[in-house]
Amino acid sequence: MCSPTMASASFGAEAYGEYAAGQNDRTLNRLNARIADYQAKDALERGNAEAARIRQRRNQVVGQQRATFAAQNVDIGTGSAADVQADTVLLSEMDVDTVKANAAREAWGYRTEAATSRFEGNQAAAAGVQRSIRSLIGNANSYGAFASTGKKTVEGIK
Repeated sequence: MCSPTMASASFGAEAYGEYAAGQNDRTLNRLNARIADYQAKDALERGNAEAARIRQRRNQVVGQQRATFAAQNVDIGTGSAADVQADTVLLSEMDVDTVKANAAREAWGYRTEAATSRFEGNQAAAAGVQRSIRSLIGNANSYGAFASTGKKTVEGIK
């Protein structure tokens, strides 16, 4: 048994606990969203770095091709020599496009994860508010039933 004052304090603490749990869930989901945002940024940066490496390697290959053709007295600007260099550039740019597209898809997945985490956090906060209100209303109804009996203590409340 407890006094009406103790019962009121207990009801308030229960309601606040529900509210705080929702706020904590929202905070955790916001942190998860920030991590996913950083992962998306990292995916794009890794894609750009890989694209730069592909282009650097392409430039080395084209330079080797030119040196080889020139050593054989082949005009590097016309005919088959020019075609080989153009094909090298074209194929490397296709590789660059593939790497960048993959990085963009990976980043999109992380951004989707971040948006989902933010949504779930907002939902958790709203649910915490709803649970706290439900708790207050339920306890107020219980207290009202108690008060109508005219007793000085609430039984069944620890």
